[in-house]
Order: sequence, then C-alpha cells, then structure tokens
Amino acid sequence: MLSAVYLPSNVYMVCLTHALSNEKEEVMGLLVGEVSEDNVAQISAALMLVRSDKRSDRVEISPEQLTSASIENGRIQVTCFQSTDYDTSSYSAVKIKLHIKPANELGIVTINSLSNLLRILTEEEKTAYRDKAATDSQDILTVLHNGAVHMISTCHIMDVLCQPLMRGMQLKLQQNQRAIESLRAKKEKLQLKARSTVPPVIPSFSSQPSSSLKFSNI
Repeated sequence: MLSAVYLPSNVYMVCLTHALSNEKEEVMGLLVGEVSEDNVAQISAALMLVRSDKRSDRVEISPEQLTSASIENGRIQVTCFQSTDYDTSSYSAVKIKLHIKPANELGIVTINSLSNLLRILTEEEKTAYRDKAATDSQDILTVLHNGAVHMISTCHIMDVLCQPLMRGMQLKLQQNQRAIESLRAKKEKLQLKARSTVPPVIPSFSSQPSSSLKFSNI
C-alpha cells in the first residue's frame, strides 16, 4: 500500500484541467511513475484515456487501454478519480499523503497530455453523437436535438479547454521571448565589456647582458 505520492505541479495541472473539463460526469486518468522501496510513488506524467462509460456516478476505462498503457510505459500506474457531489457513503476511501512538487516549466510531456486530452474529449463527443444517430427510429426533431446537443458539447470543450490552453501557450511564448531578449542583452553587454577592456602591458626584457658598473677610489 502506498504511503505517499509526489506529484509535479505541471502534472497536477493536467489532472485538474481534466477534472474541471466536465461538471456532470466523472473522469478517470492514469498517473505514470515509479514506486520506491518505502512505498512512495514518484509521478512523472499523466495519461488521458478514452472513457468507455461516463456518468455522473460512474466511469470506466476499457481493460485494453489499461494493458496498452502499461506495456507502452513499463512503469507503475496509479488511477485517479474526480471527486463528485453524489453520496459516497457506500464507498471506502483510502487516505494517502499527496505532495505537490514545484516544476519550473510545462515541458513537452505536459503539453502533449493537454493536447491529447482535447482530442480525447472531442472523440468521446463524436462517438456519443454517432451512437445516437445510428438509431433508425428517429424523427426530424430528435435528429435536430441530438445535433444541437453535440454542437453545444463541442463548444463547451473549446470554451473550457481549448481557449485557456491557447492562452497559456501564448503567455509561455511571451515569457520565452522576454528571456531570450534578456539573455541577448547580457551577451551584448559582455561583448562590449570584453572589447573595451585594455589588455595589461607585459614588460619586455632585452637579451643583451647589462653593462657593468665601475667604481673609482676617491
């Protein structure tokens, strides 16, 4: 049994973004990391998988996805759930100490996880719409209703996930540009200082022997 979990702040941001992407459905993801001998999990990344069943009180991920993720990463996975408002009296909770470690940057793994989350949520909505559209006994009003619901769900994903992600990338780009300008200014300053510094004059000594001194008696 795990005694503690150490989660980088950028991975925690991915999990929090996934949890807040939907207010009425439970979500599930995988945390990838390693467990030490003292049962402490060091998490390094978060994996987002397609939900095979999504409800307000239940969520499932197919065993095929779990097996594939395990083979691909070759490391321990810890399943995390979204907290919900329904009655949890019939569930047993296991309390594990969670430590959030600071991360200096998002990193390519975090960016890929957020991009993959956007793709998965969009694919889930497409699948749900296709399943409803496959029913033969649908009148025109039902078809229009399902299409409107699908459009609203897609716009919701863009509003709560796509726009903040793009805004975050723009802010990160501006931060990197300021860092580049600061480093360029420091480089020019050091180059100017190097050019203006006069090298020390090293005295040269003649190879000829020095003349002897003559003294006279007074």
